[in-house]
Formats: sequence, structure tokens, C-alpha cells
Amino acid sequence: MNFYRSILSNTQDIENADKNIRKCCNAILFFPTIQFIGLLFLKQFANLIDVVVFLLISIYVRKYKSRVISVLFLIMAIISFVLTISNRSGGSIYLAIGLLWVAILMVRAVFFWNNYYKMKLKPQKTIFLSALSIILFFITTFLGLVVLGMFGDKMTDQEFESLSGTLVYSTFLISIIFVFSGILPYSRGESELPVD
Repeated sequence: MNFYRSILSNTQDIENADKNIRKCCNAILFFPTIQFIGLLFLKQFANLIDVVVFLLISIYVRKYKSRVISVLFLIMAIISFVLTISNRSGGSIYLAIGLLWVAILMVRAVFFWNNYYKMKLKPQKTIFLSALSIILFFITTFLGLVVLGMFGDKMTDQEFESLSGTLVYSTFLISIIFVFSGILPYSRGESELPVD
């Protein structure tokens, strides 16, 4: 219950922002665990990439407080919510609402944390990192499609199209996550003294 109260309240101090980021990252790990179990039962192994993406988001947002990745997660949560509503999936609606709620809280807490420490990412860096993620996306997609093409004769056309779509989707997300995660030294914002 305290978690839901904290979602509705304003983030007023840095300790609260840190705590909310940790709670959100823990909650993000909860969703792929449920999804992972469901996919194993349904034997839909191609969709396991969502589990990997959620895991990466949880790790990198917790460690580096990346605004780009938290916004990316919010977009994913909104898309998931819209698709769930349009498909009228009964029990999944509650998960989609929970995911969206967690995404909103995480974005608020991450932006508060970055504003508190005046973490600034200059426009030149943002353009460079965006170009780098696009280049990485094209390289990994090309290599993935080449490998997939080598095994294409063993799959039906429908399986090949499904795996190709999953590959493009996953390489796109992972390219953005990798470049903007904070792993690369150039991808981190420039820190100043905390605001008083």
C-alpha cells in the first residue's frame, strides 16, 4: 500500500527519489518473471526478448538513472497498455495498468534525481549518441538477419517473418538501451553540485 501512496505523492527529496527508483526497478523485475513463466508454458520462446529488455532496463536505470531509458520504458508501457485494451485481454489489463503506473513513477523519480544533481546531457552528445544507436541498430540487425537467413530454409515463411520482426524490434530497443545506459563514458551527463 505504501508503494501506491508513493506513486501518487510528489517526490520531494533525493532520498525519496532514490527509494522510488529502487522500488520501480524491483517492480520491473516482477513483470518479466510473470511473463517468462507464461512464455515457457506457452512455448513462445521468440517473445523472451521482452524479458531480456525489462531486465536490462531495471539494471541500467537503477545504476545510472538514465532518463532516456526511463522514457523508453514509459513508451513501452503505454504501447503495452493500448494493445492490451484494444485486444480486451481480461487479466492482462491489471498488469498493463501496473506497468504503466510503475513507468510513470520511475520517470518522475529519475528526472527528479537528474535535476537534483544537475546532470546535463548536451545536445551535441545527444545527437552523437542517437547516431551511434542508429548505426549499432543497423549493424546488429544486418548481422542478425544474415544469421537468421542461414537457418531460413528450416523454417516456414510465417516463422521466418515472426522471427525477423522480433529481431528488428529487439535490436532497436537493445541498441538504445546500450548506448544511453551510461556504460559508455561519453553517454553520462555532466554532473554539477547538487541544488541546495
